[in-house]
Amino acid sequence: MRSIKILSTILSILLIAVCFASCGGGGDIVLPDESDEVTTGSSQTNAYAFVYKSTNVIPHTKMSEVLSGIGEPTSYEESNSCYYQGLDKDYTYPGFKLRTYPVDGVDYVLNVCFTDDSVTTPEGIMLGSTRDEVIAAYGSSFTEENGNTIYTKGKTELRFRFSENGVTAIEYWAIEN
Repeated sequence: MRSIKILSTILSILLIAVCFASCGGGGDIVLPDESDEVTTGSSQTNAYAFVYKSTNVIPHTKMSEVLSGIGEPTSYEESNSCYYQGLDKDYTYPGFKLRTYPVDGVDYVLNVCFTDDSVTTPEGIMLGSTRDEVIAAYGSSFTEENGNTIYTKGKTELRFRFSENGVTAIEYWAIEN
């Protein structure tokens, strides 16, 4: 039991490091246009959305709109952006971290990474869920890349990483060029 807790702690630390590794990979972010129907609130979208405090947190959404619904983070960090003019900003909340990217002085949601099993996707998937539960919730139309099971919707991705014990990482991402 103790070794499982140690392994779980190590995996959580690695997950956080991977979620927010600076300057790793990248490219140009494709901002959504009006036809993409990406909005905050409770409306339907052509994007994967994480819901927190009844607010849809959707990659490419203006962070100012998201903040008004989810409130202040428990911690906040910023660093010079590797790819854009301005600052990349990291917001920590109970159970997840959120990173933004700047474009023309406006911050947009880049990704959301789950940090523990206190939060779930709208479909009820959390860290520790099984591969079968993920496929039952999201279907079998996914791709596999670098150890990730990736579902794509509009200009967003929902990524899952698995171990023999179930889901070890859940990430919502803005699709990059």
